[in-house]
Amino acid sequence: MGELRKTPLSFAIQTYKQFRQWLCATRALTADRPSGAPVRELRRAVLSQVFRLSLASCISGASLWLSVLLGGEEAGAGVFPFLFPACVISAWTGGIPGGMLATIILAFGAAFYHLPPAGLAISDSTHMFALCAFVLSGLLIAWLVGALQYHRDLARYTLLSVGDGVITTDRRNCVRVMNPLAEALTGWSKKEAFGKPLAAVLRIATAKSGRDVETLAALAMRERRVLTLPEDAVVVSKSGNGRPLSDSVAPIQSHHGDIIGAVIVFRDATDRKRTEAALVEAETRYREIFENAVVGMFQSTPDGRYVRVNQAMAVMCGYTSPQEMIEATSDVAHQENRSPDMRDEFRHLLEERRVINAFPLEVLRRDGARISTIVNARVVCDAGGRVLYYEGTQEDITDRKRLQAQFEHAQKLEAVGRLAGGVAHDFNNILGVISGYTELAREKVDKNHPIVSNINQIRDATARAARLTRQLLAFSRRQVVQPVVLDLNKIVSGLSQMLERLVGEDVSVSFKPGDGLGLVVADPGQIEQVLMNLAVNARDAMPAGGKIKIETGNVSLDKEYARQHPSAVPGPSVMLTFSDMGQGISKDILPKIFEPFFTTKELGKGTGLGLATVYGIVKQNNGNIWVYSELGIGTTFKIYFPRVDLSETPTVAEFQTASEGGTEAIMLVEDDVDIRELVATMLEAAGYKVLKPDSATAALELAQTPSANIDLLLTDIIMPHMSGIELYDQVQALRPGTKRLYMTGYAGDDLGRRGLFESDMVVLEKPFDSTALLARVRAVLDRDNS
Repeated sequence: MGELRKTPLSFAIQTYKQFRQWLCATRALTADRPSGAPVRELRRAVLSQVFRLSLASCISGASLWLSVLLGGEEAGAGVFPFLFPACVISAWTGGIPGGMLATIILAFGAAFYHLPPAGLAISDSTHMFALCAFVLSGLLIAWLVGALQYHRDLARYTLLSVGDGVITTDRRNCVRVMNPLAEALTGWSKKEAFGKPLAAVLRIATAKSGRDVETLAALAMRERRVLTLPEDAVVVSKSGNGRPLSDSVAPIQSHHGDIIGAVIVFRDATDRKRTEAALVEAETRYREIFENAVVGMFQSTPDGRYVRVNQAMAVMCGYTSPQEMIEATSDVAHQENRSPDMRDEFRHLLEERRVINAFPLEVLRRDGARISTIVNARVVCDAGGRVLYYEGTQEDITDRKRLQAQFEHAQKLEAVGRLAGGVAHDFNNILGVISGYTELAREKVDKNHPIVSNINQIRDATARAARLTRQLLAFSRRQVVQPVVLDLNKIVSGLSQMLERLVGEDVSVSFKPGDGLGLVVADPGQIEQVLMNLAVNARDAMPAGGKIKIETGNVSLDKEYARQHPSAVPGPSVMLTFSDMGQGISKDILPKIFEPFFTTKELGKGTGLGLATVYGIVKQNNGNIWVYSELGIGTTFKIYFPRVDLSETPTVAEFQTASEGGTEAIMLVEDDVDIRELVATMLEAAGYKVLKPDSATAALELAQTPSANIDLLLTDIIMPHMSGIELYDQVQALRPGTKRLYMTGYAGDDLGRRGLFESDMVVLEKPFDSTALLARVRAVLDRDNS
């Protein structure tokens, strides 16, 4: 009997040893694996389960041993009530597996020790029924206890894991449960807070409402609804530190529907408040950028309605406010876009590419004016990819396009001028040869000879061709200029009678001189040519007669005017205005009027160089010219010259001398062989001794020869390798006192930089005849200083 009583305890001990051996085997298996977090978690879970099963085995073994010790073999089925608590305890400590293991151990032990006959065989059906009932009850208890533990652990670990602080109260608003985050936020431990009033543990400060959290909890339980604290609520911890709080208070209902308490869920809102403040600041900045941007900004729907526009967009389209523009525009494509097809193309490209940059759109303003714009836009979609609206910027580039067109036009005129000037210069040399030899031939033939008439025809044709080349040179700004400081009032007044004879009796010419008119630097002869060309142009525009009005005045060009007129320079200027009452010029022709050879007159009635010459002269004298015209009203030309603070150049009468010769030595330097031979012939015929080096380098070598006698250097200005100006500087250094006379078909900018406009006797303009050549040579030789 004593050995029998020891058997259940031995069985329990043996079971515990078997589990321990299994645990050691499990450790050996997991020891070879990487010691990562999943392995450690698995090992911890296995050890925990093995321990609980071992504990359940010990409890069931001890209970069985006590049943044998106290009840003996005669207990029979009555032993099950004694063993039943062991099932409950094992299930509570070991969960469902522990309860099931304990039930099986106790069932086999009861059958072996307490139910006759001895051993596992059971002869009595009542005992069999009791055993089965015990097993089923034990398994059911194990399942129920395990389920209760599961839900208990789920609730507990949920409270531990949740990212919010949680406090539950009873109906009297006394704290019952707190999770760790609630302890951290309030500064109260769960033990300290248990049973304390909610208002003492969760202290809330708010400026908008006088309600505390306890009042809200009572209200939530009474009204059976969820309540929230104001946005400015702050939780004050036990230490006195405050932090922003967001929370909700909800009643707790039992399964019968009775209110048994309240649950308060709250969190630290510091990060949320900071994020909200950042979002508000970002929204404020975006709104400021949107509303104060200097370019138009918009948001519009795909069907053509504006959702939002800024002030710049509204002003650009002719509205006084964004709201007015939004209310007035229901279909952008047909109300604003000059070409609805362009709007459709814009929408198609935008929805295809999602982003579009620098798309050109012609827009009609509210007042009907047309402006050019460029649009940068993107598509804004919802989470499903559906297009919500378009947003972007729209910039008025009308002024930019106009300035670009003016710049391109100026570049074209510059290019044409360079070409025309080059051709005219080369043609001038040819005309000089023709004119010179024609004159020589005329002098050698008796004036009554029949061929004289033919020679005169050649001379006249050459003169007409020379005038044409001078106009081309004026347009290209390569005409020889001799600028002086002058008063435009005197130039216009002195030319008034000539202009009246030029335009005829049916056209009246009036001049209104400006008071206190400033001085300008310009060539007076060229200014007269400008006035005559404009007068002829005005006369042709008024075939039935009319009026020409000329005015002068002081003006100051500001930066805005210079921005709209790229070639203009801000600052004080003198304005010359020339207006007529003619037919006017159409807008499509207006940009072309300064182009050479462009004319609207009939074939043979004009060369197309009149206004081109005016343009070239004005530019050559550092001025600017603008034209304003309307059909049926007339045309106004405004010419601006920079105003200078210098003394007016005294008027000097043109030096006149007879075409007499001399005996002085003249070194002639000209790269064109025909011109050189012609000029040498003219000079030698007048008695001068002529030295004819074929280049500037040869001229310098000749000047270095001691025996050479040189009284005058007559040189072309533009030559290969060395200009005539540089040549004179070096000759002057070798032979001080040598006088100079330049020949040129055009002067270019080099003469201006060198300051060679001392008098009209310095430069001899090609083409020239022998009379002009000899007179100018004699005049230079007779001057006291070169």
